[in-house]
Amino acid sequence: MLALGSAAEAQSVERYGAFFIDPQAPETIFLEGEIADGDGALFEELLADYPGAETLVLNSPGGIVDDGLSAADAVFEAGIATVVPSWAGCYSACAYIFFGGSERYVAGELGVHQFSSDLRDVVDAQRTVADILDVLNRFDTPPEVISAMLRTEPDEMYVFTLAQIDRLEINRGFAGGIDEFEALEELVASFSGSLDRPDWDLEPTFGDYRIGRGGLEEPLAFPVLSGGPIEAERVLGGACTGFIAEPPDFRVFLDGSSGPLVIGVRSAADATLVVNDPSADWICDDDGGVGLNPEIRIGGPLPGQYDIWIGTYDGPEPHDAELLLGTTSFSKPIEVLDPSALERLGSHQDWAVYRNGAECLLHTVATDTEPAPDGLAASTLAVSVNSYLGVHSISVGFDYRLDDEYYAVGVVDGGPHDFAFEPEANVAVLFDPDEEESLTTAMRRGIQLVVASIAADGSERADAFSLQGFTAALNRAREACGSPAAA
Repeated sequence: MLALGSAAEAQSVERYGAFFIDPQAPETIFLEGEIADGDGALFEELLADYPGAETLVLNSPGGIVDDGLSAADAVFEAGIATVVPSWAGCYSACAYIFFGGSERYVAGELGVHQFSSDLRDVVDAQRTVADILDVLNRFDTPPEVISAMLRTEPDEMYVFTLAQIDRLEINRGFAGGIDEFEALEELVASFSGSLDRPDWDLEPTFGDYRIGRGGLEEPLAFPVLSGGPIEAERVLGGACTGFIAEPPDFRVFLDGSSGPLVIGVRSAADATLVVNDPSADWICDDDGGVGLNPEIRIGGPLPGQYDIWIGTYDGPEPHDAELLLGTTSFSKPIEVLDPSALERLGSHQDWAVYRNGAECLLHTVATDTEPAPDGLAASTLAVSVNSYLGVHSISVGFDYRLDDEYYAVGVVDGGPHDFAFEPEANVAVLFDPDEEESLTTAMRRGIQLVVASIAADGSERADAFSLQGFTAALNRAREACGSPAAA
């Protein structure tokens, strides 16, 4: 018989790598997410801390072979039952653990294949295969299962049908029958709510935007912060990666579909993207955009609510980022805003200040370029300030296309520090938050910023920008857009 425990008092969980348990219901252990290096030892530690555990609920794409085998051995020795709920899947190394169960029941998906490895030594590879076969044979695994595993390539997955599960007697035990299992699913559902997960019912942190039936007339950018405490791959699986927050970072309401919806991110950090669409499906991307930036294209978007999380691949720490919305790929940067279309707040010597909602734009022209008839120069320097991030981007717009292989390099008053601007088409942007802060400080104290670049035709260029009035313009922008003035 399975031990179901009581869900009424479930509040918090204790984690041991990919495994977790609720101290209020210690009869049931859960595996959710990829099995990482060291998780086998952590599982043994969990069993030592909770020796009364009787059931292991599985939902995992697999992971490290040795850790899967170690956990499977521990399950077998402890006489623990294993379950794959109807909403879950257990694949690859997770299947080793499933077959180690004293009682087994799969209602979701169970999949096997050859192990994948970078082992170059044939002897080591054969030893690993032997270890897997020894473990599965000791568990009395049906020979047909082992055959399917050995015949299926590492990049494919053999998923057993319900008919095969019955015929091969993969399920065993469970004297309580299906009623008992359904009770367990209710318990699992109650525990899943105690996990840290992205929650679309919460209010978005950085705002929302409604796209009318006419669609987007031009691409839009919204300042956000990436990162958060939740590891997307563990709780969502699939292509979802990075660390995200619990509430959505941003929310988009789509009134109708008149064309594709493209959602992207622009950040100096390695960003990821997680989207929950109106059908409650998860859509994720890591490096589908420019460089390490993610981008998702939805060809025929459904009307309704899109909740968006911007993740950081390398850890939970927040990083400055921009959420991009458009109808085509952001492989080319969004054009620098034309200040003439914005609300003008005033001028300070060689600098003008404009407002665009929560964002202020400081703008100047190259002193070595003749102004265009509308008062704007072909080469411009823009500094964005907003209430969320303070100074969050410094960009230069050129009257020529850049060579994307070379950074544009800015120097204030001849040095000593060079600032590298990332080039795309005719725009170069400084994204790194630390560099932004350093350059902003230097510009407040300096007289002139010179940006050297290499044009697409191979010619070397240099644009000089006066810094007279920059400090006063920056303070005016910070006052207008809600960011405290710098000391």
